[in-house]
Amino acid sequence: EASNGAFGLGQIVTFDITVTNRGNQTVTGQIVEESIGNFVEGTGYVIGESGKTATITSIAPGEEIVLKASYTITEADILAGNLKNTAMVDNEKAEVTVPMEEEKADWTLVKRITNLSDTGEDEAFALDQTVEFDIVVTNTGNQTLVNHVVTETLGSFIQKDGYTVSNEGKTATISSLAPGMSITLKAEHIITEADIAADKLVNVATSGEKTTGEIPVPTEDPTEDWQIVKT
Repeated sequence: EASNGAFGLGQIVTFDITVTNRGNQTVTGQIVEESIGNFVEGTGYVIGESGKTATITSIAPGEEIVLKASYTITEADILAGNLKNTAMVDNEKAEVTVPMEEEKADWTLVKRITNLSDTGEDEAFALDQTVEFDIVVTNTGNQTLVNHVVTETLGSFIQKDGYTVSNEGKTATISSLAPGMSITLKAEHIITEADIAADKLVNVATSGEKTTGEIPVPTEDPTEDWQIVKT
């Protein structure tokens, strides 16, 4: 369980279903049904093929048998916001409400330069060299991100599987990203004369209120050099 007493996406809920024989005769072959969970192995009962039913082999008057079941919280459960589980024996029902976390859209952005080694010992990009970037988006929430937009300030996105790039190359739209999954977006920028002349060159990727922060792009120092040949 989460610290707030609610179950989160992918967590397993376990149930105890206690059946008591309140009659005056032994009952054999009593079937217990489970609405959302699946029965797990225990003592005194046999699980059906579907996992949704369990048959108590024999229960004497006044005896109790505890059946075990479990269920894994899904994204649909989180979005529905209300999850109940019911066990049934003949016409007798027992229902419990499963506390769940509220739906939450959340993600992280991590950006890095992938080809700094191409610059040589000085690790600074020269005029007309291409800087390559990876922007990793990870879904840290409990619902699927759909048509999720990432914006690039300096570079231009390169079309790859899993996202589409706008005509100007400055935005990438991730079609779908399930909770816990990551996708790597590719971008690049060609160093210009203005980049070399600037005091500082940085790149930032943003998505909603999230940002990678400024990623410094090292460039060579401006130099003036020429050659005159006269014949």
